[in-house]
Amino acid sequence: MKKFGEGIAFGKVILIGEHFVVYGLPAIASGIRSLKTHLRVKEGEWNNEFEDDVVAALMRISEKMGFAGKSYSIEVLSTVPFQQNLGSSAALSASFARALDDLYELGLSDDEINKYAYEGEVVFHGAPSGIDNSAATFGGVFEFKKEKSGFFIKPFPMQKPLHLLIVNCGEKKKGTAALVEQVRELKERFAITEELFHAYESIFNEFKNALRKGDLEYVGYLMDVDHGLLNALGLSTANIEKARDILKDLGALGSKITGAGGGGNIITLFMNEENALRAKLYLKKYGFESFYFVIN
Repeated sequence: MKKFGEGIAFGKVILIGEHFVVYGLPAIASGIRSLKTHLRVKEGEWNNEFEDDVVAALMRISEKMGFAGKSYSIEVLSTVPFQQNLGSSAALSASFARALDDLYELGLSDDEINKYAYEGEVVFHGAPSGIDNSAATFGGVFEFKKEKSGFFIKPFPMQKPLHLLIVNCGEKKKGTAALVEQVRELKERFAITEELFHAYESIFNEFKNALRKGDLEYVGYLMDVDHGLLNALGLSTANIEKARDILKDLGALGSKITGAGGGGNIITLFMNEENALRAKLYLKKYGFESFYFVIN
């Protein structure tokens, strides 16, 4: 056994499919390789600064990997920002699983790491779809679907790069688990939500085809339409809508919630890097922090 093991996992954006993916509908997501959680792990006492749910999630991963009863001292070298819809808990879970794999020299595959990372997400979110831990583990752009037998994950080749701003729209008032439960209650109570789910399936197919063709203007339009569905489920906020209005005036092709919603970050598509960086400067004047990245 080594003295310590190291693990790295990535932040994520969901391009389309948040919340709908929980119910077995397809989604497209991407890891963000510039946002990383990097852990250095050795056997020892759990860190005092960790919240109870963090320790519980890491203990579950350790147990599932065959190390029940062990505890670990963890050095956090970098981390995906928390409570911003960027997949921080999934990145933590995946990087910890990778660190244990490295520490004990198990030689696990990415699929196995992803399976163990999902176990951590169960503690954090109750009934996760698995899309966040998949992005954290694999990185890159992929199509995802939760199936009874496991996860369907297929790399998605991009025809054109996506120039995106991630815009911070303020603190989330509800956690992901509470927002997932909010949607579940709406779905069970109102028949209209079934129509939203049917509409999403059509939007997804159009979105997927537009990405394949590299039709960025149509991709942006569909991002706006998809956001409208999420807004109808009560997942937007006044600050998100304010940011979207400003971004539209700044030349955004489209913008939408990414992740659970309720605050945190949104993603916005621009035709090129120049337009995105110009918008980034203007957004700061309105009090919105953002960062640029490209998916290709």
